[in-house]
Amino acid sequence: MTIYVYCPEGPNPPPGGIIAGGAQMLYRFVDVLNNNGFDAYMLHQNPGFKCGWFEHETKIAYLSQVSMDTSDFLVLPEALGPKAADNARGVKKVIYNQNCFLSFNGFSFDNKVFDTPYLDDEVVAVMTVSEHSREYLRYVFPDIKIYRIHYGIEPSTFPYIPFKEKKKLISFMPRKLIGDILQVVNILKFRGKLENYELAVIDKMNQGEVSKILGESMIYLSSSSYEGFGLPPCGGYVEWMHCRRLPRLWRKRVFQTGVFLSRSGRGCCGVCESCGGSYRPL
Repeated sequence: MTIYVYCPEGPNPPPGGIIAGGAQMLYRFVDVLNNNGFDAYMLHQNPGFKCGWFEHETKIAYLSQVSMDTSDFLVLPEALGPKAADNARGVKKVIYNQNCFLSFNGFSFDNKVFDTPYLDDEVVAVMTVSEHSREYLRYVFPDIKIYRIHYGIEPSTFPYIPFKEKKKLISFMPRKLIGDILQVVNILKFRGKLENYELAVIDKMNQGEVSKILGESMIYLSSSSYEGFGLPPCGGYVEWMHCRRLPRLWRKRVFQTGVFLSRSGRGCCGVCESCGGSYRPL
């Protein structure tokens, strides 16, 4: 038995692949399987390709070089569309759903079309990463087998940095809702609140560079609407503009950081201005 974890990189991926946390977690999943006695591989489309923006020694195989049989398992990500189970017919499949809000990518508005991999006979189970995602999927598909796994942060890669050691640095990633970030930065700028702060754009960096900036940042602006399980930085103030995943995490106080939830750019600015005052990390 061999377990293949499919991670599509597209027909013309950039060198090292697109920087996406979901891909890294798939790599980590393969490593965990191998460390526990299973024979597992990352499965990519393009021969020779592998993610290069983080360090790993993950075993990799390529579609054109693999021949699966009925004893094998194929693990599929959640965003492959309604025909995902048509891949490698005759092989048992597991859907690894890291973001339930992507579960219906590519689906139809036709209310008479019921194509979905979740009800396919070859899909023997679904894995997901949070209780919220499990509830979401079980609401839609009450009879499927759904297993929740637990994520964590590598302390050697993203160590906890005490707040008093932070720089007056505000960091953000421009990949999601950049218009909201632009509002926040300019509101603070014109209110004269950024005079003693530097801004750091986290983009096209390797994992080590990202870790360094997050570790130094007093404030991290996180902008996302549909997050499966965003892994937050630790040790600074996190100003999170309304995200559909955060409230559950926030209520459970899983962060070693100050976390504030805003539904608008103006609200976010008010929190950022307060960070220099009496607020303290949770």
